[in-house]
Amino acid sequence: MASLREDDCALQFAPAQAAKVPRRRAGLRARRPVRLVALLLASSVALAGGCRQIHRALAARPNILVISIDTLRFDHLGANGYAVSPSPTPWIDRLISQGVSFTHTASSAPETSPALATLNTGVYQDRHGVMSNRASLVDDNHTLAERLKEAGYATAAFVGNALVDTAHGFGQGFDSFQVVTTDPTFATPVDDKLVALFGDFLRASPRPSPWFAWVHMMDPHGPYRSAAPWWSHDFDYSRAPVARDDTPPVSQSNFGLGVLPRYQKLDVEKRLSEYVRRYDGEIRFTDAQVGALLSMLSAMGVQDDTLVVLVADHGESLVEHDELLQHGWFLYETTVHVPLVMWWPGRISGGSAVASETCTVDIVPTILDLAGVSAEGGDFDGRSLWDESPATGAVSPLPQAVAELRDAGCFTIGPRANHVISLRTSRHKLILTPPSTPRDPLAPRGTVTTDPESIELYDLEKDPGEVRDLATTETDVVERMQPHLTRLRARLRAAGWRR
Repeated sequence: MASLREDDCALQFAPAQAAKVPRRRAGLRARRPVRLVALLLASSVALAGGCRQIHRALAARPNILVISIDTLRFDHLGANGYAVSPSPTPWIDRLISQGVSFTHTASSAPETSPALATLNTGVYQDRHGVMSNRASLVDDNHTLAERLKEAGYATAAFVGNALVDTAHGFGQGFDSFQVVTTDPTFATPVDDKLVALFGDFLRASPRPSPWFAWVHMMDPHGPYRSAAPWWSHDFDYSRAPVARDDTPPVSQSNFGLGVLPRYQKLDVEKRLSEYVRRYDGEIRFTDAQVGALLSMLSAMGVQDDTLVVLVADHGESLVEHDELLQHGWFLYETTVHVPLVMWWPGRISGGSAVASETCTVDIVPTILDLAGVSAEGGDFDGRSLWDESPATGAVSPLPQAVAELRDAGCFTIGPRANHVISLRTSRHKLILTPPSTPRDPLAPRGTVTTDPESIELYDLEKDPGEVRDLATTETDVVERMQPHLTRLRARLRAAGWRR
């Protein structure tokens, strides 16, 4: 299939209807000099029906809009094969159809704070220092916003989760940072309010240019009551029945295996299928807000000048692996496989799907590369997904120690006491649980078990639900992947993490 013409790439959206934290620990690695990264996207991207080339970026620096969505599963997007009718995500589906979709993207963490710290820095947890929720992004990180601000960008953030506010260090590099949170019962949405604030920013006079805006949407996160029930009432699940549909007991805490987390309990809904329906309704509401953002770009005449990156921080385990309606404990695909879409009309050919494994650590170097902004001192754990630097045309290798990890695939580091880590390629997932660590999320802090180290291996092509552990039968794959996990564990220990 031939490359799209630049005017074919444009997606016209009609108007929608509907501060620094003190350094607190030693051990962070010193930064190395500038290194642009090696190729990942070649001149063409393989597709079932042919290929479409990704165009070289034009010289002008784009505006940049990063939309991160809390708790959005990859497989609950219509464009990604979700068989529910109607699709909960018509706007994101349309964005995917006109942009570049990375279909095997792994988040660095199944929890918000560490995942979004990686989104802002391009490095893993041992280097940005945010291992779990409520941790702070220390000030010796050089964030994406800081790099763009140094390059002359106006910067603004609109965030719906207080865990990633300025008090937790996420304001570094932003000219303005606005947080909108719901009431304590999560009974009112916030994403529409974030859209309104972004609109105010976009309509500012004089309008800042170029600009970088980060919008972190929150409403798909549980409890699933922020969107009114009518957002989910007409879904037809006849072609996508919920795999498990019992009425689980309610936990006395917000975690636990085989139980409904206490914070998730709704007044009327009892069965798991009813909760899944409400989750899809939350996604549908947020998708409409994504549409409103994109419509604003069109209405203000800046869509052709704007690079849009849409990603999730993590997903949600709904009925799988006994991790019911929650996330953060295990590293299965339900919580770590996230959507990643990039759209830039006239600059990136539309309708492409990249099947190679990609990591959320790749996002920062990719944005800098597409924008032609220096990555000096980056030493990222990720690499640009662009084929070469549009600013210089130069490419050079990653540092050897980092390259060995990145070339192995994508890592996810569990934030909680079980200390699980995983390595994902486009086909396989290797999950390692260190010895003497509890599997149960309700185990008291400091609990030590007699359990040995365990390894799980899954073939994601043949077993996307990760129900058949192949660790004892495909030992050659384990032997090939395990040394990379060993190297990561050594790096984590060097930074002070017990792994």
